[in-house]
Amino acid sequence: MATVDVPYLLRVVLHQIFNERDASIRRAAIAKHMAVTCIFIDPHAAHQGHAAIDDACVAVLKDTEGFVFIERGAPEVLHHLGNTYVGKLKWGFGPMGEPSKVLGEDVVTIEDGKIARLYTFLENTP
Repeated sequence: MATVDVPYLLRVVLHQIFNERDASIRRAAIAKHMAVTCIFIDPHAAHQGHAAIDDACVAVLKDTEGFVFIERGAPEVLHHLGNTYVGKLKWGFGPMGEPSKVLGEDVVTIEDGKIARLYTFLENTP
């Protein structure tokens, strides 16, 4: 069985999906790295499938021109069993070069090499 690069996939979520403002690039990353049935759950709603996850990204990026996601520490792999892996990554979101306005943490489950579940926990909200 091939090893899954969980830290890489956590960074994909942050930088290539939620930080990506170009819709075609973001959608390609979602298609490549997320299961078709992927579920993303944040404090506001649950989103299932590629289109719904893309819509959630658009909502996050709306009215936040100049905001970027940054990593707050290294990704951690919490567990793996068979083809399932779990990892987490803390992040910040705010204007580039300034303190983050929103702090949070993503937790993913990865099955068969693709992100199956993405849970976002917020530490603070504006």
